[in-house]
Amino acid sequence: MKYIPILLLFLSTPAYAEVSDKMPSMYQLWLYSAIGFIVILFLVRWSLWFIVLAVLSALFFGTASYETFADPYIGPAIIKEQGLPYIVSSYSMCIFIIIGTITGSLLHIKNKHITSKSSSPAKDTGLDRPKSGRPLT
Repeated sequence: MKYIPILLLFLSTPAYAEVSDKMPSMYQLWLYSAIGFIVILFLVRWSLWFIVLAVLSALFFGTASYETFADPYIGPAIIKEQGLPYIVSSYSMCIFIIIGTITGSLLHIKNKHITSKSSSPAKDTGLDRPKSGRPLT
């Protein structure tokens, strides 16, 4: 009889752990989204070749979010612990990267259009010559 409490220690019982402590918080998701938006915006504004990087990173984050929420064990636990706003915040990362890509490419095109207008040869107005007709030296 006195060994029963010791034997009870060796019985296996299921352990329920929180899933949320292993996932990034909503604050971290929004911070990563803002950083990704700014980085992609400036990279795509500099060169349109970075659109490839932007699309790949958006696909990566979207796939990672989908796989996490589609898991039969982790997905329902996250929804139960964090709720629907966490899922929206997780997918918003992809949307911010896409918005940063579109904004950066529009700024790149606008900047290229403005610089091409300013580098075109100006019409000869005669303002660079003195009234005597001699060219400036």
